[in-house]
Amino acid sequence: MPIRDQLVRIALLIGMGLMVAILAGTLLARRMIIPITALRDGAQLLGAGDFSHRIDVHTSDELEDLAGQFNRMADQIQETYSNLESKVEERTRDLAQSIHELKVLEEVGRAVASSLDLNAVLATIAGRAIEITRADAVLIYGFDAEARRFNLVEANGIDKSAEGAHVTIAQGGNILSDAADSGEPIALAELGDAAEQPLREVARAAGFNSVLVVPLIDQQGTLGSLVVLRRAAGAFAPSIIGLMRTFANQAVLAMRNAQLFTEVDHKSHALEAANTTVRAQADKLREQTEQLKDWNKSLEERVRTQLGEIERIRKLERFLAPQVAQLIASSDSPEGLLTSQRREVTVVFCDLRGFTAFTEATEPEEAMNVLREYHAALGQLIFKYEGTLDKYAGDGVMILFNAPIQFEDHTARAVRMAVEMRDTIGPLTERWRNRGHSLGFGIGIALGYATLGQVGFEQRLEYAAIGSVTNLASRLCSEAKPNQIVVSRRVYGMVEPWVEARALDDLQLKGFNHPVLAMEILSWREAVENVVDATAVRRRG
Repeated sequence: MPIRDQLVRIALLIGMGLMVAILAGTLLARRMIIPITALRDGAQLLGAGDFSHRIDVHTSDELEDLAGQFNRMADQIQETYSNLESKVEERTRDLAQSIHELKVLEEVGRAVASSLDLNAVLATIAGRAIEITRADAVLIYGFDAEARRFNLVEANGIDKSAEGAHVTIAQGGNILSDAADSGEPIALAELGDAAEQPLREVARAAGFNSVLVVPLIDQQGTLGSLVVLRRAAGAFAPSIIGLMRTFANQAVLAMRNAQLFTEVDHKSHALEAANTTVRAQADKLREQTEQLKDWNKSLEERVRTQLGEIERIRKLERFLAPQVAQLIASSDSPEGLLTSQRREVTVVFCDLRGFTAFTEATEPEEAMNVLREYHAALGQLIFKYEGTLDKYAGDGVMILFNAPIQFEDHTARAVRMAVEMRDTIGPLTERWRNRGHSLGFGIGIALGYATLGQVGFEQRLEYAAIGSVTNLASRLCSEAKPNQIVVSRRVYGMVEPWVEARALDDLQLKGFNHPVLAMEILSWREAVENVVDATAVRRRG
């Protein structure tokens, strides 16, 4: 009995132990399987795109750490996905805006190709500019280059009551001119901070606070400006500014195209009117053609005659002052002034002392240089006092006064010219002396009657004076010492009140039977530059 009881107890203990082991195994298995199942289900949901699901495991072991890593990864994926969705939406909006802008540019391009009405083109440009920029108003100004101002040609979205204040804006000192000069758009984010100018005041008065001015220019010049106005202050996006630059190019093409058509249309009407006039005058022209044939014959003859006269007058310019030659050319009878006649004249003869020895001892090139300087100085004064260059040979120069054009004061002109010549050539002789040339300048002046007229042959005619007065002037010049002006007593008598002079010994001159009374002119009491106006004292012979 004791053994049996003991076996029964042992069997009960073994049974109870098995039951406890089974229960403990079941509990342990469930504790391990549940978090693994949760991890598996969470991974499947994440793989399916449910990034909001979170794995709830609290085992305080590696499984809980793994669940935490899954949850953090889900947070990152969800955040990345949200950012990606935002960017996709933003890019979609930008793409839609770009498509819209391209459509607007396409419409403007169609307007360039199809519309020939400038007003319609301007209205289209203003309307589409508002759509592109989402602005509140758009103004289009045309530029008038002759008036140097901008004229309002189109307005969209602005209060009509304000139009009168900005219909015309003068060029310079404003944003329209600045944009046109630079060729680039100008944006003002806050009109209140901008400098005072017409557009600023008008825009602010109408309730606008920001402006974008886009110049309308091309290779032909400035066509105008496109003004975009917004009530809200703030900068214009660079993309909008760039788009408006492209838009402005399209607008310029449209405006040029419309202007060209308008000009062609106007010219077409003008040509039609001219055509009618031409047809009306055709019969009259046919009648006049026959008359012209007859006139041409006589005209050709007159032209040949006049060309010969003009050629002769042009030759006068070689020895006459330009104004005198012009007077002869414009006279009613230029040939009459050059015909042979006897008249009182004042003759001036001048040359260089020691010139012959100078040319023998000097190189020809240097002699030519001296003559050029000498003739240039004399020529200016001859023309200044309206003398007639009779002839010059080397250093000898002869000038006539009172022929062919007569002057009341011809002797005074001659003496004044001689004084200024002496004062002008004096410094020249000093320069020549510094170059090793010993040259002096002498002048002789005589007054008397001479026969005047053209001498030579048909191919070469020259105006000349013949008489003893020319010989006397030449002989007086020969007697003159360097920087000395020797005149006859008749010359001195004509200018005595205005000159400082001294008497010379009576001169026995070659070709003259009696001694010649002569005077040396020292100075002119009046300023040489105060020459009497030639037109006031000139009279024709």
